Amino acid sequence: MKTRILSLLLVIFSAGLLTACADSNGHWSDAETRKRSTVEMVRLSHPLYFAEGSTELSAAQKQSLQTFFRDINVGYGDSLSMDVPLDHAGHVSDIDQKRHASIAEYLKKRGLMLSAEFTPYGIALAPGNARLVVSRYTVELPKCPDWRQDSSPNYANATTSNFGCAHATNLGLMVANPKDLVVGQTYDGPHAAVAAKAVNKYMSGGKKKSSSTKTKTSASSGGGQK
Repeated sequence: MKTRILSLLLVIFSAGLLTACADSNGHWSDAETRKRSTVEMVRLSHPLYFAEGSTELSAAQKQSLQTFFRDINVGYGDSLSMDVPLDHAGHVSDIDQKRHASIAEYLKKRGLMLSAEFTPYGIALAPGNARLVVSRYTVELPKCPDWRQDSSPNYANATTSNFGCAHATNLGLMVANPKDLVVGQTYDGPHAAVAAKAVNKYMSGGKKKSSSTKTKTSASSGGGQK
């Protein structure tokens, strides 16, 4: 009996030694994608109903629209557009054009901009109905931290499984509009030359010599010469 127990303990001990010596990188492949955030565009829609022949939303419809904006926390980076019924030729009717202009003016007063382009989205709409479409970019952060691979020894001088985690995660958390991670924006900020000009003007007291002062100075200088 004791011999059997000792044999069993020896087997368990040997298995433990083999596990300790196993490669801890068994679940990591150098061919795996490097750590980066994933950006995706999603669209959220809200139905709009107009009375027959009307181009304005009712008070109830406006309240419903405001509730929708509050629920999705509409704001910076969101793109707003409309989807309206199209005729057989794919054209927008005159009344739907006026409805679009009415919605654009309504949103403008609330600090929101409606795209001039229509966005077909979902099933075809019945006459008198419309759809407000909010296009938004979202960012999905990489699965971090990732310590599946030991940082040392690293005889191949290869990047570790956790390489890029801090950069990709923090950039994804900081960016105000995830779309900028894909497309970017044209710089339209302060110009260094303009800023330097303002500083020079401040340092000089902001005084400029008038033309009369310059003329008087020149005349005085010329009179002293022989």
